[in-house]
Amino acid sequence: MIKRLARILLATAALTGTTLAAEEFVVDIRQGTNIAVALSPDGQTLLTNLLGGLWRLPASGGGAIPLLAAGQDLYQPRFSPNGNSVVMQRYRNGQWDLFVYDLAAERLDALTDTPYDEQHPEFSADGERIVFVSNRSGSYALWALELRTRALNRLTTEPGDSFFPAVSDQGELAYVNTSQGAWTLRLLESGAAGTELLRSQSILSAPSWRPGGGVIVYQERDGVRASRLRMLLLADPHVVKTLTEGEDIFDARPDWLSPSEYLYAADGQIWRRPIAGFDREPVHLFAALSLEVAAPHAREALLDAPGPQPVTGITGLTTMADERLTAFAALGDIWLLDRRTLKRVTDDPYLDIDPSFSPDASKLVFASDRGGSLDLWQISLEDGVPMQLTAENAKAFQPVYGPRGRFVAYLESDGLGPRAQARLRLLDLEGNSETNRLGAPLYDVGRLRWAAVDSEARIVIDARAGSATAPRQTLSFDIGGNLLVGEEVPPAAAPMAVDELPRGAPLEWSNRKPDEPYVIQVGRLFDGVRNTYLRHVDIHVEGQRIVAIVGRGLRPLPDKVMDARDATVIPGMIDARAHQSWLSGERLGRTWLAYGVTSVRELATDLPAAAARAETWASGRQAGPRLFIEPADDAPLDPPAEATAGRLQPTALQRPLALLRLDQAGQSATLTLADRAPSLRDLNSSPLLLSYQDTLGVLIGSRSFVSTALGAAAGMRRGRTDATFRHLFLPHEQLAWQSSAMATAQLAPLQDTLARLVRGGANVAAGSNAPEVPYGYGLHMELQLLVAGGIPADQALRLATARGAMALGLDGQLGTLEDGKLADLVVIDGDPLARISDTLNIGAVVRGGVWFDRAQLLEPLDTAPPTERIAAD
Repeated sequence: MIKRLARILLATAALTGTTLAAEEFVVDIRQGTNIAVALSPDGQTLLTNLLGGLWRLPASGGGAIPLLAAGQDLYQPRFSPNGNSVVMQRYRNGQWDLFVYDLAAERLDALTDTPYDEQHPEFSADGERIVFVSNRSGSYALWALELRTRALNRLTTEPGDSFFPAVSDQGELAYVNTSQGAWTLRLLESGAAGTELLRSQSILSAPSWRPGGGVIVYQERDGVRASRLRMLLLADPHVVKTLTEGEDIFDARPDWLSPSEYLYAADGQIWRRPIAGFDREPVHLFAALSLEVAAPHAREALLDAPGPQPVTGITGLTTMADERLTAFAALGDIWLLDRRTLKRVTDDPYLDIDPSFSPDASKLVFASDRGGSLDLWQISLEDGVPMQLTAENAKAFQPVYGPRGRFVAYLESDGLGPRAQARLRLLDLEGNSETNRLGAPLYDVGRLRWAAVDSEARIVIDARAGSATAPRQTLSFDIGGNLLVGEEVPPAAAPMAVDELPRGAPLEWSNRKPDEPYVIQVGRLFDGVRNTYLRHVDIHVEGQRIVAIVGRGLRPLPDKVMDARDATVIPGMIDARAHQSWLSGERLGRTWLAYGVTSVRELATDLPAAAARAETWASGRQAGPRLFIEPADDAPLDPPAEATAGRLQPTALQRPLALLRLDQAGQSATLTLADRAPSLRDLNSSPLLLSYQDTLGVLIGSRSFVSTALGAAAGMRRGRTDATFRHLFLPHEQLAWQSSAMATAQLAPLQDTLARLVRGGANVAAGSNAPEVPYGYGLHMELQLLVAGGIPADQALRLATARGAMALGLDGQLGTLEDGKLADLVVIDGDPLARISDTLNIGAVVRGGVWFDRAQLLEPLDTAPPTERIAAD
């Protein structure tokens, strides 16, 4: 079924493509991001983990040769005392493991393969053990692995987390511990707790013993603002000396050329520095990497295909035990299949989802925003009259009748996105009372259901309980709300397959288009191609397309003329990175359009729900943007057929904004897509959040796209919003986004990285990563932060229009205002090239030729008709 859904989503998006031949390019590397450095015992050779591989170069600097191909997420290499092998950590399957590389045999072997993190390995002074940290005991502690027997021994049991064991040539063991907000450098002498050497409120890491002992060099960092190397002299009393200031020091141990000179990695390079001096000298690194890159798909199909098209966004499919009745949600309504007869149970502009049958099959309970926000409603299948069951501030969804029909179990959430925290609740239809039945919050929730265990009713759900990082498991609760641990619950009965639903009318939809041709008379036109305005032009629109852009009055006017002579018109904006759910209800689509966003690239965790949104908005059943769907990394989708020969081609839905990872294929490296949808914050970066020439060079050379997501790093300041934000979002939603703090320290380095990418010719598209920031409004935050970071206003607008269309592989149809393009545009009261904040002053939005006055988009739908009844208090 999932594979079939992937195929029909292609039809929904009406996109087809032809894969072009792969291209090869060479990256010349002079800098490394977040690299570590290890010096061989003979002092002749350096090893570093450039681009996630293992590279060798002379200790004096020069050309680097790959020992292990790039892209393997190798980190923290450390030589054995005899120089014959290297131990390192490697990220795979969601956690870190330890590996050892035999330099003579050229063989890489795993030392650990567990579901826990094993990090920061270091050889013992005699080379017979590996000392490392692991969280296998619940917190990070020091452990030792005997290389000959593979026996494990826990070394510390003290409170807090311990990191970075450092072994001196005398066998002394220093490490870092953090507990209750304080950081300490400690020495492990005997027992399972170390002796404190120094204490700091700054982050400590990566200690290293000077040869001969007595001195430790370590790193101290103030969050993402500043880092420095310091030296601890173990005299009586201890003496601390600052060695460096104002450097971006990478989170790795220094190594030693002699007792008086050390090596370390910072600012994208390897450096040597005397312990008694302040001048550093670069150890130059030269490397070249040949990469094969899959070319993007060429787009040929039209986004305004007339239809009708089959409905593929079918959610909430539920079937009675006798298989006579099936209910589901599609196109924003509830549907009922009685054997082979299909009936539309609700037919209105509200959002109706998550149907569930009463035990006697006389009623359906479902979630709907017909009362103003997402609540529970019940509808009689005999008379079709809905009745409201809940009226809470939180959004209610996934209602399910209990076995006897007295109780309805459901979920509620205060959030908006697919990762929002949820709570399990129980509605007593006879007692008219709601009770919160679970103290711990739920995350990553699946389908709610009831099950019978030894004739007792249980509420069952797959979720993470208490924490978003807790393991996902099947949770069961009794009627009293008690979480039952270890109880085996029967698997859920499979509903009717989507394939078995009838096809054809009425389960079809067609693209909405305007009723008649019209012209928009424009004072200033930013077409997304030029860096200045075209002035006094007419935009002629027929159907969903622009048929002509001409000087004022040079073409006969139709009967309908829209006056924008005092306004600026820009292309419809494209948000290249967002996550969505139905928790916002019908309001979600109107919110995007009210902010001038006419296209959204959704990273979907629930593919059928995303397809339902795309079809509901495209058909005009609800107002909303053009939606392009890409499975999120954790979406339940089998790998596409293109994933062959170690290279994952761009999906057929669109060209991804790819974070690049290099994978080993024989002796060469092949470029693959490690993440279908990275933002700037996903790039490999240093502790101070800077990316260097290796990372940036791969992105620029491969012409891959990356989205911005600056707003999520900057945060929102209280009061710095517009009236539309206060109108569209509920008070508790506004409060959750707003902060009294200024922009975070993360913002400046991200702006610097972005500016270097743009100056280098990288493909960058504006993406908000909503709902980390508000839907719609977040894209305007991106524009303002782009300009504040040094990007010219016209270029910032192109990142949110033309570049977004290129990221989708649809620059032939979207992103600029030209003859033949789709009529997606925004009418602005102001001059955004002079004041980028003017993009918020929206008068109207056009999506596929359909004109929406902003005032129309801000008005909520009429609430439920008077004939509908609310349950008695």
